[in-house]
Amino acid sequence: MKILDRIYYRVRKRKVEEGLRGLRTISIKEVYGVISRDCWEFGIEYIIILKDRSILEITIQSNNKKVFLKFHKALIIRENDVISFIEKLNNLEIKNGVYITTGNFSKEAKNILKKEEKVNITVEDGFHFIKRQVWMNIDFNQKLKPSQLNFYMYIPS
Repeated sequence: MKILDRIYYRVRKRKVEEGLRGLRTISIKEVYGVISRDCWEFGIEYIIILKDRSILEITIQSNNKKVFLKFHKALIIRENDVISFIEKLNNLEIKNGVYITTGNFSKEAKNILKKEEKVNITVEDGFHFIKRQVWMNIDFNQKLKPSQLNFYMYIPS
């Protein structure tokens, strides 16, 4: 973790851990519902590539840009997961990808992502994903709900 992330974690530790626990309990069906809602709100087209108990893969396309988004419920994302993600990006001929996990990326997976030059990949582990959510700014004790998630920052405009 970078130094600012460490400071943020120390200051908001309880809220971050509560958010991560909540994120891990949200189903892929609920994540799909949120992404669908966000796309519908902006009139953005999307296509489901894969949806199962732990993975949602979806292409999102605006007028100018196409993004391949993967939401993966896993504690650790390994190098084979990242290689598969990059291969799908290439097979779909998409230059922009977003890989979000409820857990963390292994050191090897991070190294592969750093070396990738053909495509632009945004990576969000559970901590960084939950940190960006509006829910983190709510001061009272409220459990994270699927309706409080948003994927606006990942949807091309």
